Amino acid sequence: MKGVWGLFLAFPAAAGPVFTDDSAGLPAPHVYSGGWEHFVGGGVAVFDCNGDALPDLFAAGGAGPAALFVNRSAPDGPIRFDRAGRADLTGVTGAYPLDIDSDGAMDLVVLRVGPNLILRGGGDCSFADATESWGLPPRDAWTTAFSATWEKGQARPTLVFGNYVDRSNPDGPFEACDSHDILRPDSTNYAETEPISPGYCALSMLISDWRRAGTPELRISNDRHYYVRGGYEQMFRLSPLSEREDWARVSLWGMGIASRDLTGDGLPEVMMTSMGDQLLQINRGDRFENAPYTIGTYAQRPFLGDDGRPSTGWHAEFGDVDNDGRADLFIAKGNVDQMPGNAMHDP
Repeated sequence: MKGVWGLFLAFPAAAGPVFTDDSAGLPAPHVYSGGWEHFVGGGVAVFDCNGDALPDLFAAGGAGPAALFVNRSAPDGPIRFDRAGRADLTGVTGAYPLDIDSDGAMDLVVLRVGPNLILRGGGDCSFADATESWGLPPRDAWTTAFSATWEKGQARPTLVFGNYVDRSNPDGPFEACDSHDILRPDSTNYAETEPISPGYCALSMLISDWRRAGTPELRISNDRHYYVRGGYEQMFRLSPLSEREDWARVSLWGMGIASRDLTGDGLPEVMMTSMGDQLLQINRGDRFENAPYTIGTYAQRPFLGDDGRPSTGWHAEFGDVDNDGRADLFIAKGNVDQMPGNAMHDP
């Protein structure tokens, strides 16, 4: 993170970014909790669920209940959210908003330890369970990754679900990664499921037309902690499904993926988090090239400099934090389950 912090400060701005703790605006503390199955996952989906142009929040809860927080903030007033929706959604590892049926209301794809859900948005922050009616198969998997895209000629998006460790494998959890599922739509629901196998314990997925050739491709970030050997970061052409063999294979403790054009050539770079080095790859049009160390994104140790052990990177996000017109990079970090080989205090 040390190099990333330098990136924040390298460009002039009228004033530095200031963040104020306003968590009192939430109706109650929200906790992502649970045992081994919830060491990964979590996070918040931010979207407008009622058309008032204010960001609402859906927060995963792990073993505890997930929560929908509706934004009731007044202009120039304090931030305030009301809790809404179901209070019985447990096992949630993450959620992704998208308008699946193109009715103008955002729907939610809810990832779970257990069968996943699709919640159809009503446009007023109400949601109806459309899992069965839209044809999502009830698979009892540990889902930790998701991406979607509208393929040519389709009225609904293709959905890709990435699964982690196969909990039913008696020889697991190591070298026991589960397969993934691609769901392709017909006119009204998801009638076709295509597997991606073998899987290598995916934690993030990204669909991107990274060559700007009109054809989106699927990139999967895989966790070496559980696949142990033989796995790598994967790339697939979607239609027909085929794995790319013409790019350099990289093996990481792959966690998160973020993508943004950083060089100004119109081609998106890719940032991947891991344990130790966080890897930024520069898009060269027909291949990706590892960024030089001097760019400042490897963030392999805590930026405070008080612990020389490697960092554990999780989520990565690009955004213009200081409004200078340039993309900044945020990396969420933190040790999991007291792993003594990695930094314990890892902001």
